[in-house]
Formats: sequence, structure tokens, C-alpha cells
Amino acid sequence: MIRIVWVVLAIGLAGCVNLKEVRDYAGESAQLTSYTDATNRWETTSDRTNLVLPPKDREPPDKGRKAAATELRKIHETVSTYFDVMAKLAGDDSFAIGSNIDRLGKSIKESPLVHVDSKQVDAYADLIKVLSSIVLSGYQQHEIKSYLERGNAPIQTLLAGMNITLNDYDAALESERQSLGFLVLVNRKTPQDEIIASLASIEHARLLAEVDSAAKQIKALHAALAKIAEGHQQLYDHRDSLSAESLRATLMQLNSDLASVRKDLKTLGV
Repeated sequence: MIRIVWVVLAIGLAGCVNLKEVRDYAGESAQLTSYTDATNRWETTSDRTNLVLPPKDREPPDKGRKAAATELRKIHETVSTYFDVMAKLAGDDSFAIGSNIDRLGKSIKESPLVHVDSKQVDAYADLIKVLSSIVLSGYQQHEIKSYLERGNAPIQTLLAGMNITLNDYDAALESERQSLGFLVLVNRKTPQDEIIASLASIEHARLLAEVDSAAKQIKALHAALAKIAEGHQQLYDHRDSLSAESLRATLMQLNSDLASVRKDLKTLGV
């Protein structure tokens, strides 16, 4: 009887283990909304550049870019949902996540335009399976180990892909920056031309500041994705000892870094 009491007590204590740092990390990771903002800006690049380019240099509507952006938003929403569910798994209360999963697309398509390859497509499908199984089984805090085991490979693949895609966003920004040069080539032969040139110069400075802010956003997103990937790998490596002091200390630092990056992203406001 005493032995049974100790077993029951041990199970109860295991269910009540403090996973605050895990919950905080997952919560911070789920809030990386600026990635969607960067995707939206990348999608509409030609809309802005066409306003400052002569007609012969303007780009026609790019359906491929629009389709790719749709897939990229799916990836980001699914990654965010994965971490949102993790935060709930690490919590003390019961949770309901069915509505979170229902809105997600069940698959994505390859897009060579932004390096969404077969590995990304397969990783997306695998992560959807992990999330769907949580809904069916009603896992709680004690099942987070299984969640990490099945989620680590696909989430690392998707995070790495998101990081590569940021390079494409950066290249689009550089192209946009170069297109702004047409604003400083305004003729200044007459007083009227001088007025137009001055207005063009003011607009050039404004648009250039926007591009600079967007470039800083991409740099911050690179840093955030690296921190998120590092945190998940740490959780996976310590999945048998999620309450270990060493892991908690590592997560506390990562959470602080992520909160700082998120604050910087909010300040940029692009």
C-alpha cells in the first residue's frame, strides 16, 4: 500500500512539474508575426517599384510571387500554431486547440521562387500530422516529450527554410532600393522642375527610410528564427528532463533574447 501511495504521488508530482520557461519560450516563438509582415511586403514589391519606374521598366503582375506568398503564409501560420499548442501543453490548465488546427491548410506546394522545396512540403505535412494527433488524443503536459520528439525534425526544417526565404526578401529589398534612384534623376532646367525635383527628393528619402527599416526587420527575423531553432533543439535534447535547472537557465536567456528581438521588430513598425 505504501509503495502504491508513493507511485501515485510520483505521478502527481510529474504532472505538476513547473514548465514555465518552456511555456514562455513557446509563447514568444508563437508571436513572431513580423514574418508575415515581411512576406506581405515581399509579395507587393512590384506594386511599389512600378510607381517610381518609367513605363518601359515596370514589371507585370507576378502570379508566381502571389502564389508563393500564399504558401509562405501557410508555413508561418502552422509554425506559430505549433508553438501555441506547445505553450498550452506546458501549461497547467486543460486546453482546446481544435479551432487552431481546423483553419490550417493540410498541404502546401513547392515554389522554386522562394526555395520551398520537397523537404519543406514534407516537413509541413509532418507537422500537420503532429498537430492533428494532439487534437485526437487530448494530450496534456506530461505528453510534451512525445510532442517534441515528433515535432523537432519538421519544425527545424521549416525554420531553416523560413531563414533561407528571408534572403530572398533581402534581395527584393535591394532591387527596390535601386529602383528609387529614378527619383533623384528629375530634370532641374526650370523653376517648375526644381519644385518637382525637391518633392521627388523628399519622397526618395521617405521611401529609402522604409526600405532601411524593412532591411533591419529581416536582420532581426534572422536572429529570432535562429533563437527559436536553438530553443527547440535544447528542448528536444532535454526532453527527458524538461525541468532541469540547466535547461531552465538556457531557456530564460533565450526567452529574454526573443522578447528583445520582438520589441525591436515592433519599434521598426514596417
